[in-house]
Amino acid sequence: YLYILTVQSPTVPPISVCHVLNTIRGTSMVGDLARIQTTDDNISRVGMLAWFDVQSQNRVQGVEINSVDVANTLRINKSQYLKAKSVLQEYDLIHTHRPHSGFYAKVIAKRLGKPIIQTEHNNHIAYSTKGQIANAVTNVIADEVVCVSESVHDSFPRWEKALVGDSKVSIIPNGVDIE
Repeated sequence: YLYILTVQSPTVPPISVCHVLNTIRGTSMVGDLARIQTTDDNISRVGMLAWFDVQSQNRVQGVEINSVDVANTLRINKSQYLKAKSVLQEYDLIHTHRPHSGFYAKVIAKRLGKPIIQTEHNNHIAYSTKGQIANAVTNVIADEVVCVSESVHDSFPRWEKALVGDSKVSIIPNGVDIE
């Protein structure tokens, strides 16, 4: 999706990207992707929004870090919703990475009219039934769903594949296609 925005239309100004995660800890594929994006001329600004918490030693240079500070619950309150909305409205593209935080972020981004990319990092058999349903329903509103492996893609239950559709799902090994 990002490729389409930048390569097929070179007159498009640089865009800003916000990655949404549950927690920012240690090194991760998302942190590596964000770091790489800070060097891309087609991207003007990169941010990360943690749903739960951020360990201070894990700041990524050049990446704006925010946290909603949800206390590991399934629900968010009005002030947490407004904080997430405030952060997300500042970016052109929302890239979600986890089912829990992604559920809320995809809904908020859709209401803001922002394009959404969801990266599926884990096999769906590890999710509860409620988690699978919430993830699938909000993947319907995502513009692109990226699976990090064939195994992750194959783990979608048949009903989820039918609901989301193959046209918006792609497989990028390890979730990062540098080229």
